[in-house]
Amino acid sequence: MDIHQIGDLDFGCAAFAQQQQSKKGNQEAFHGSIVAIGLRKKSKSCSPFRTSKAETCVDGANKRRNDSGVTAFNRLIFFALCAWLLTPVELPASQTLINGPMVGHVSDSQACVWAKASGRARLAVKISDSPEFSDAQMVAGPMLEADTDFAGAVIVGGLRPATRYYYALLLDGRPAAVSPYPAFETAPEAGKPARVRVAFVSCAGQGARQAGAGWGDMASGAKFDLLLMLGDNHYANFTDPEVVRAAYGDHRSAAGF
Repeated sequence: MDIHQIGDLDFGCAAFAQQQQSKKGNQEAFHGSIVAIGLRKKSKSCSPFRTSKAETCVDGANKRRNDSGVTAFNRLIFFALCAWLLTPVELPASQTLINGPMVGHVSDSQACVWAKASGRARLAVKISDSPEFSDAQMVAGPMLEADTDFAGAVIVGGLRPATRYYYALLLDGRPAAVSPYPAFETAPEAGKPARVRVAFVSCAGQGARQAGAGWGDMASGAKFDLLLMLGDNHYANFTDPEVVRAAYGDHRSAAGF
């Protein structure tokens, strides 16, 4: 008799075995009783062998126990993986730009870019002669530490004379600002005559809200090569260094500055 394993059957194996003991001989068919009980799995053929229905029931029970063990093991692996994925990972804090950037000491071949961050971070500058930053050059800068108040500068060299450059600051490799990006123009070639425009400013006002329009106009419309700040760059009216620093920081927070 060819016996086919018919998945996991939902019936009591012990009762089925007792029923078979009252019958004599092997039967060549299950009279449809097993199939009528209901299946949880698709039928799966196995190698032909001769056995009783009681033995087949016991084999099914053993298989269910084995499947239960595999299922429990899979669940254990699943929950262990979830626990590992949900374990908090301490990542470095993302720092932000507090003051700057400020560009100075611009020659015909290099410029100095200064900035101050909210905490310890590696400063870098990305620079290009295209506003789309095509063929951009990355210039690594210093680590901004607490002993410098998280401020520092990057010297960008290898520039061409009388050329407009666009630049963006990065802190720990992350962009510190979004477009449109600021720009500066290098000095004319040394030893050759050129026209230079100088701007003079003073009396910035009580706060960034009063000076913001002026800084914005200079940044967007006025084209000059050198800015001389003659005095009253802020009105802290105190000699306390922290108060003076806060006043400078207020003005530097203006977008045009």
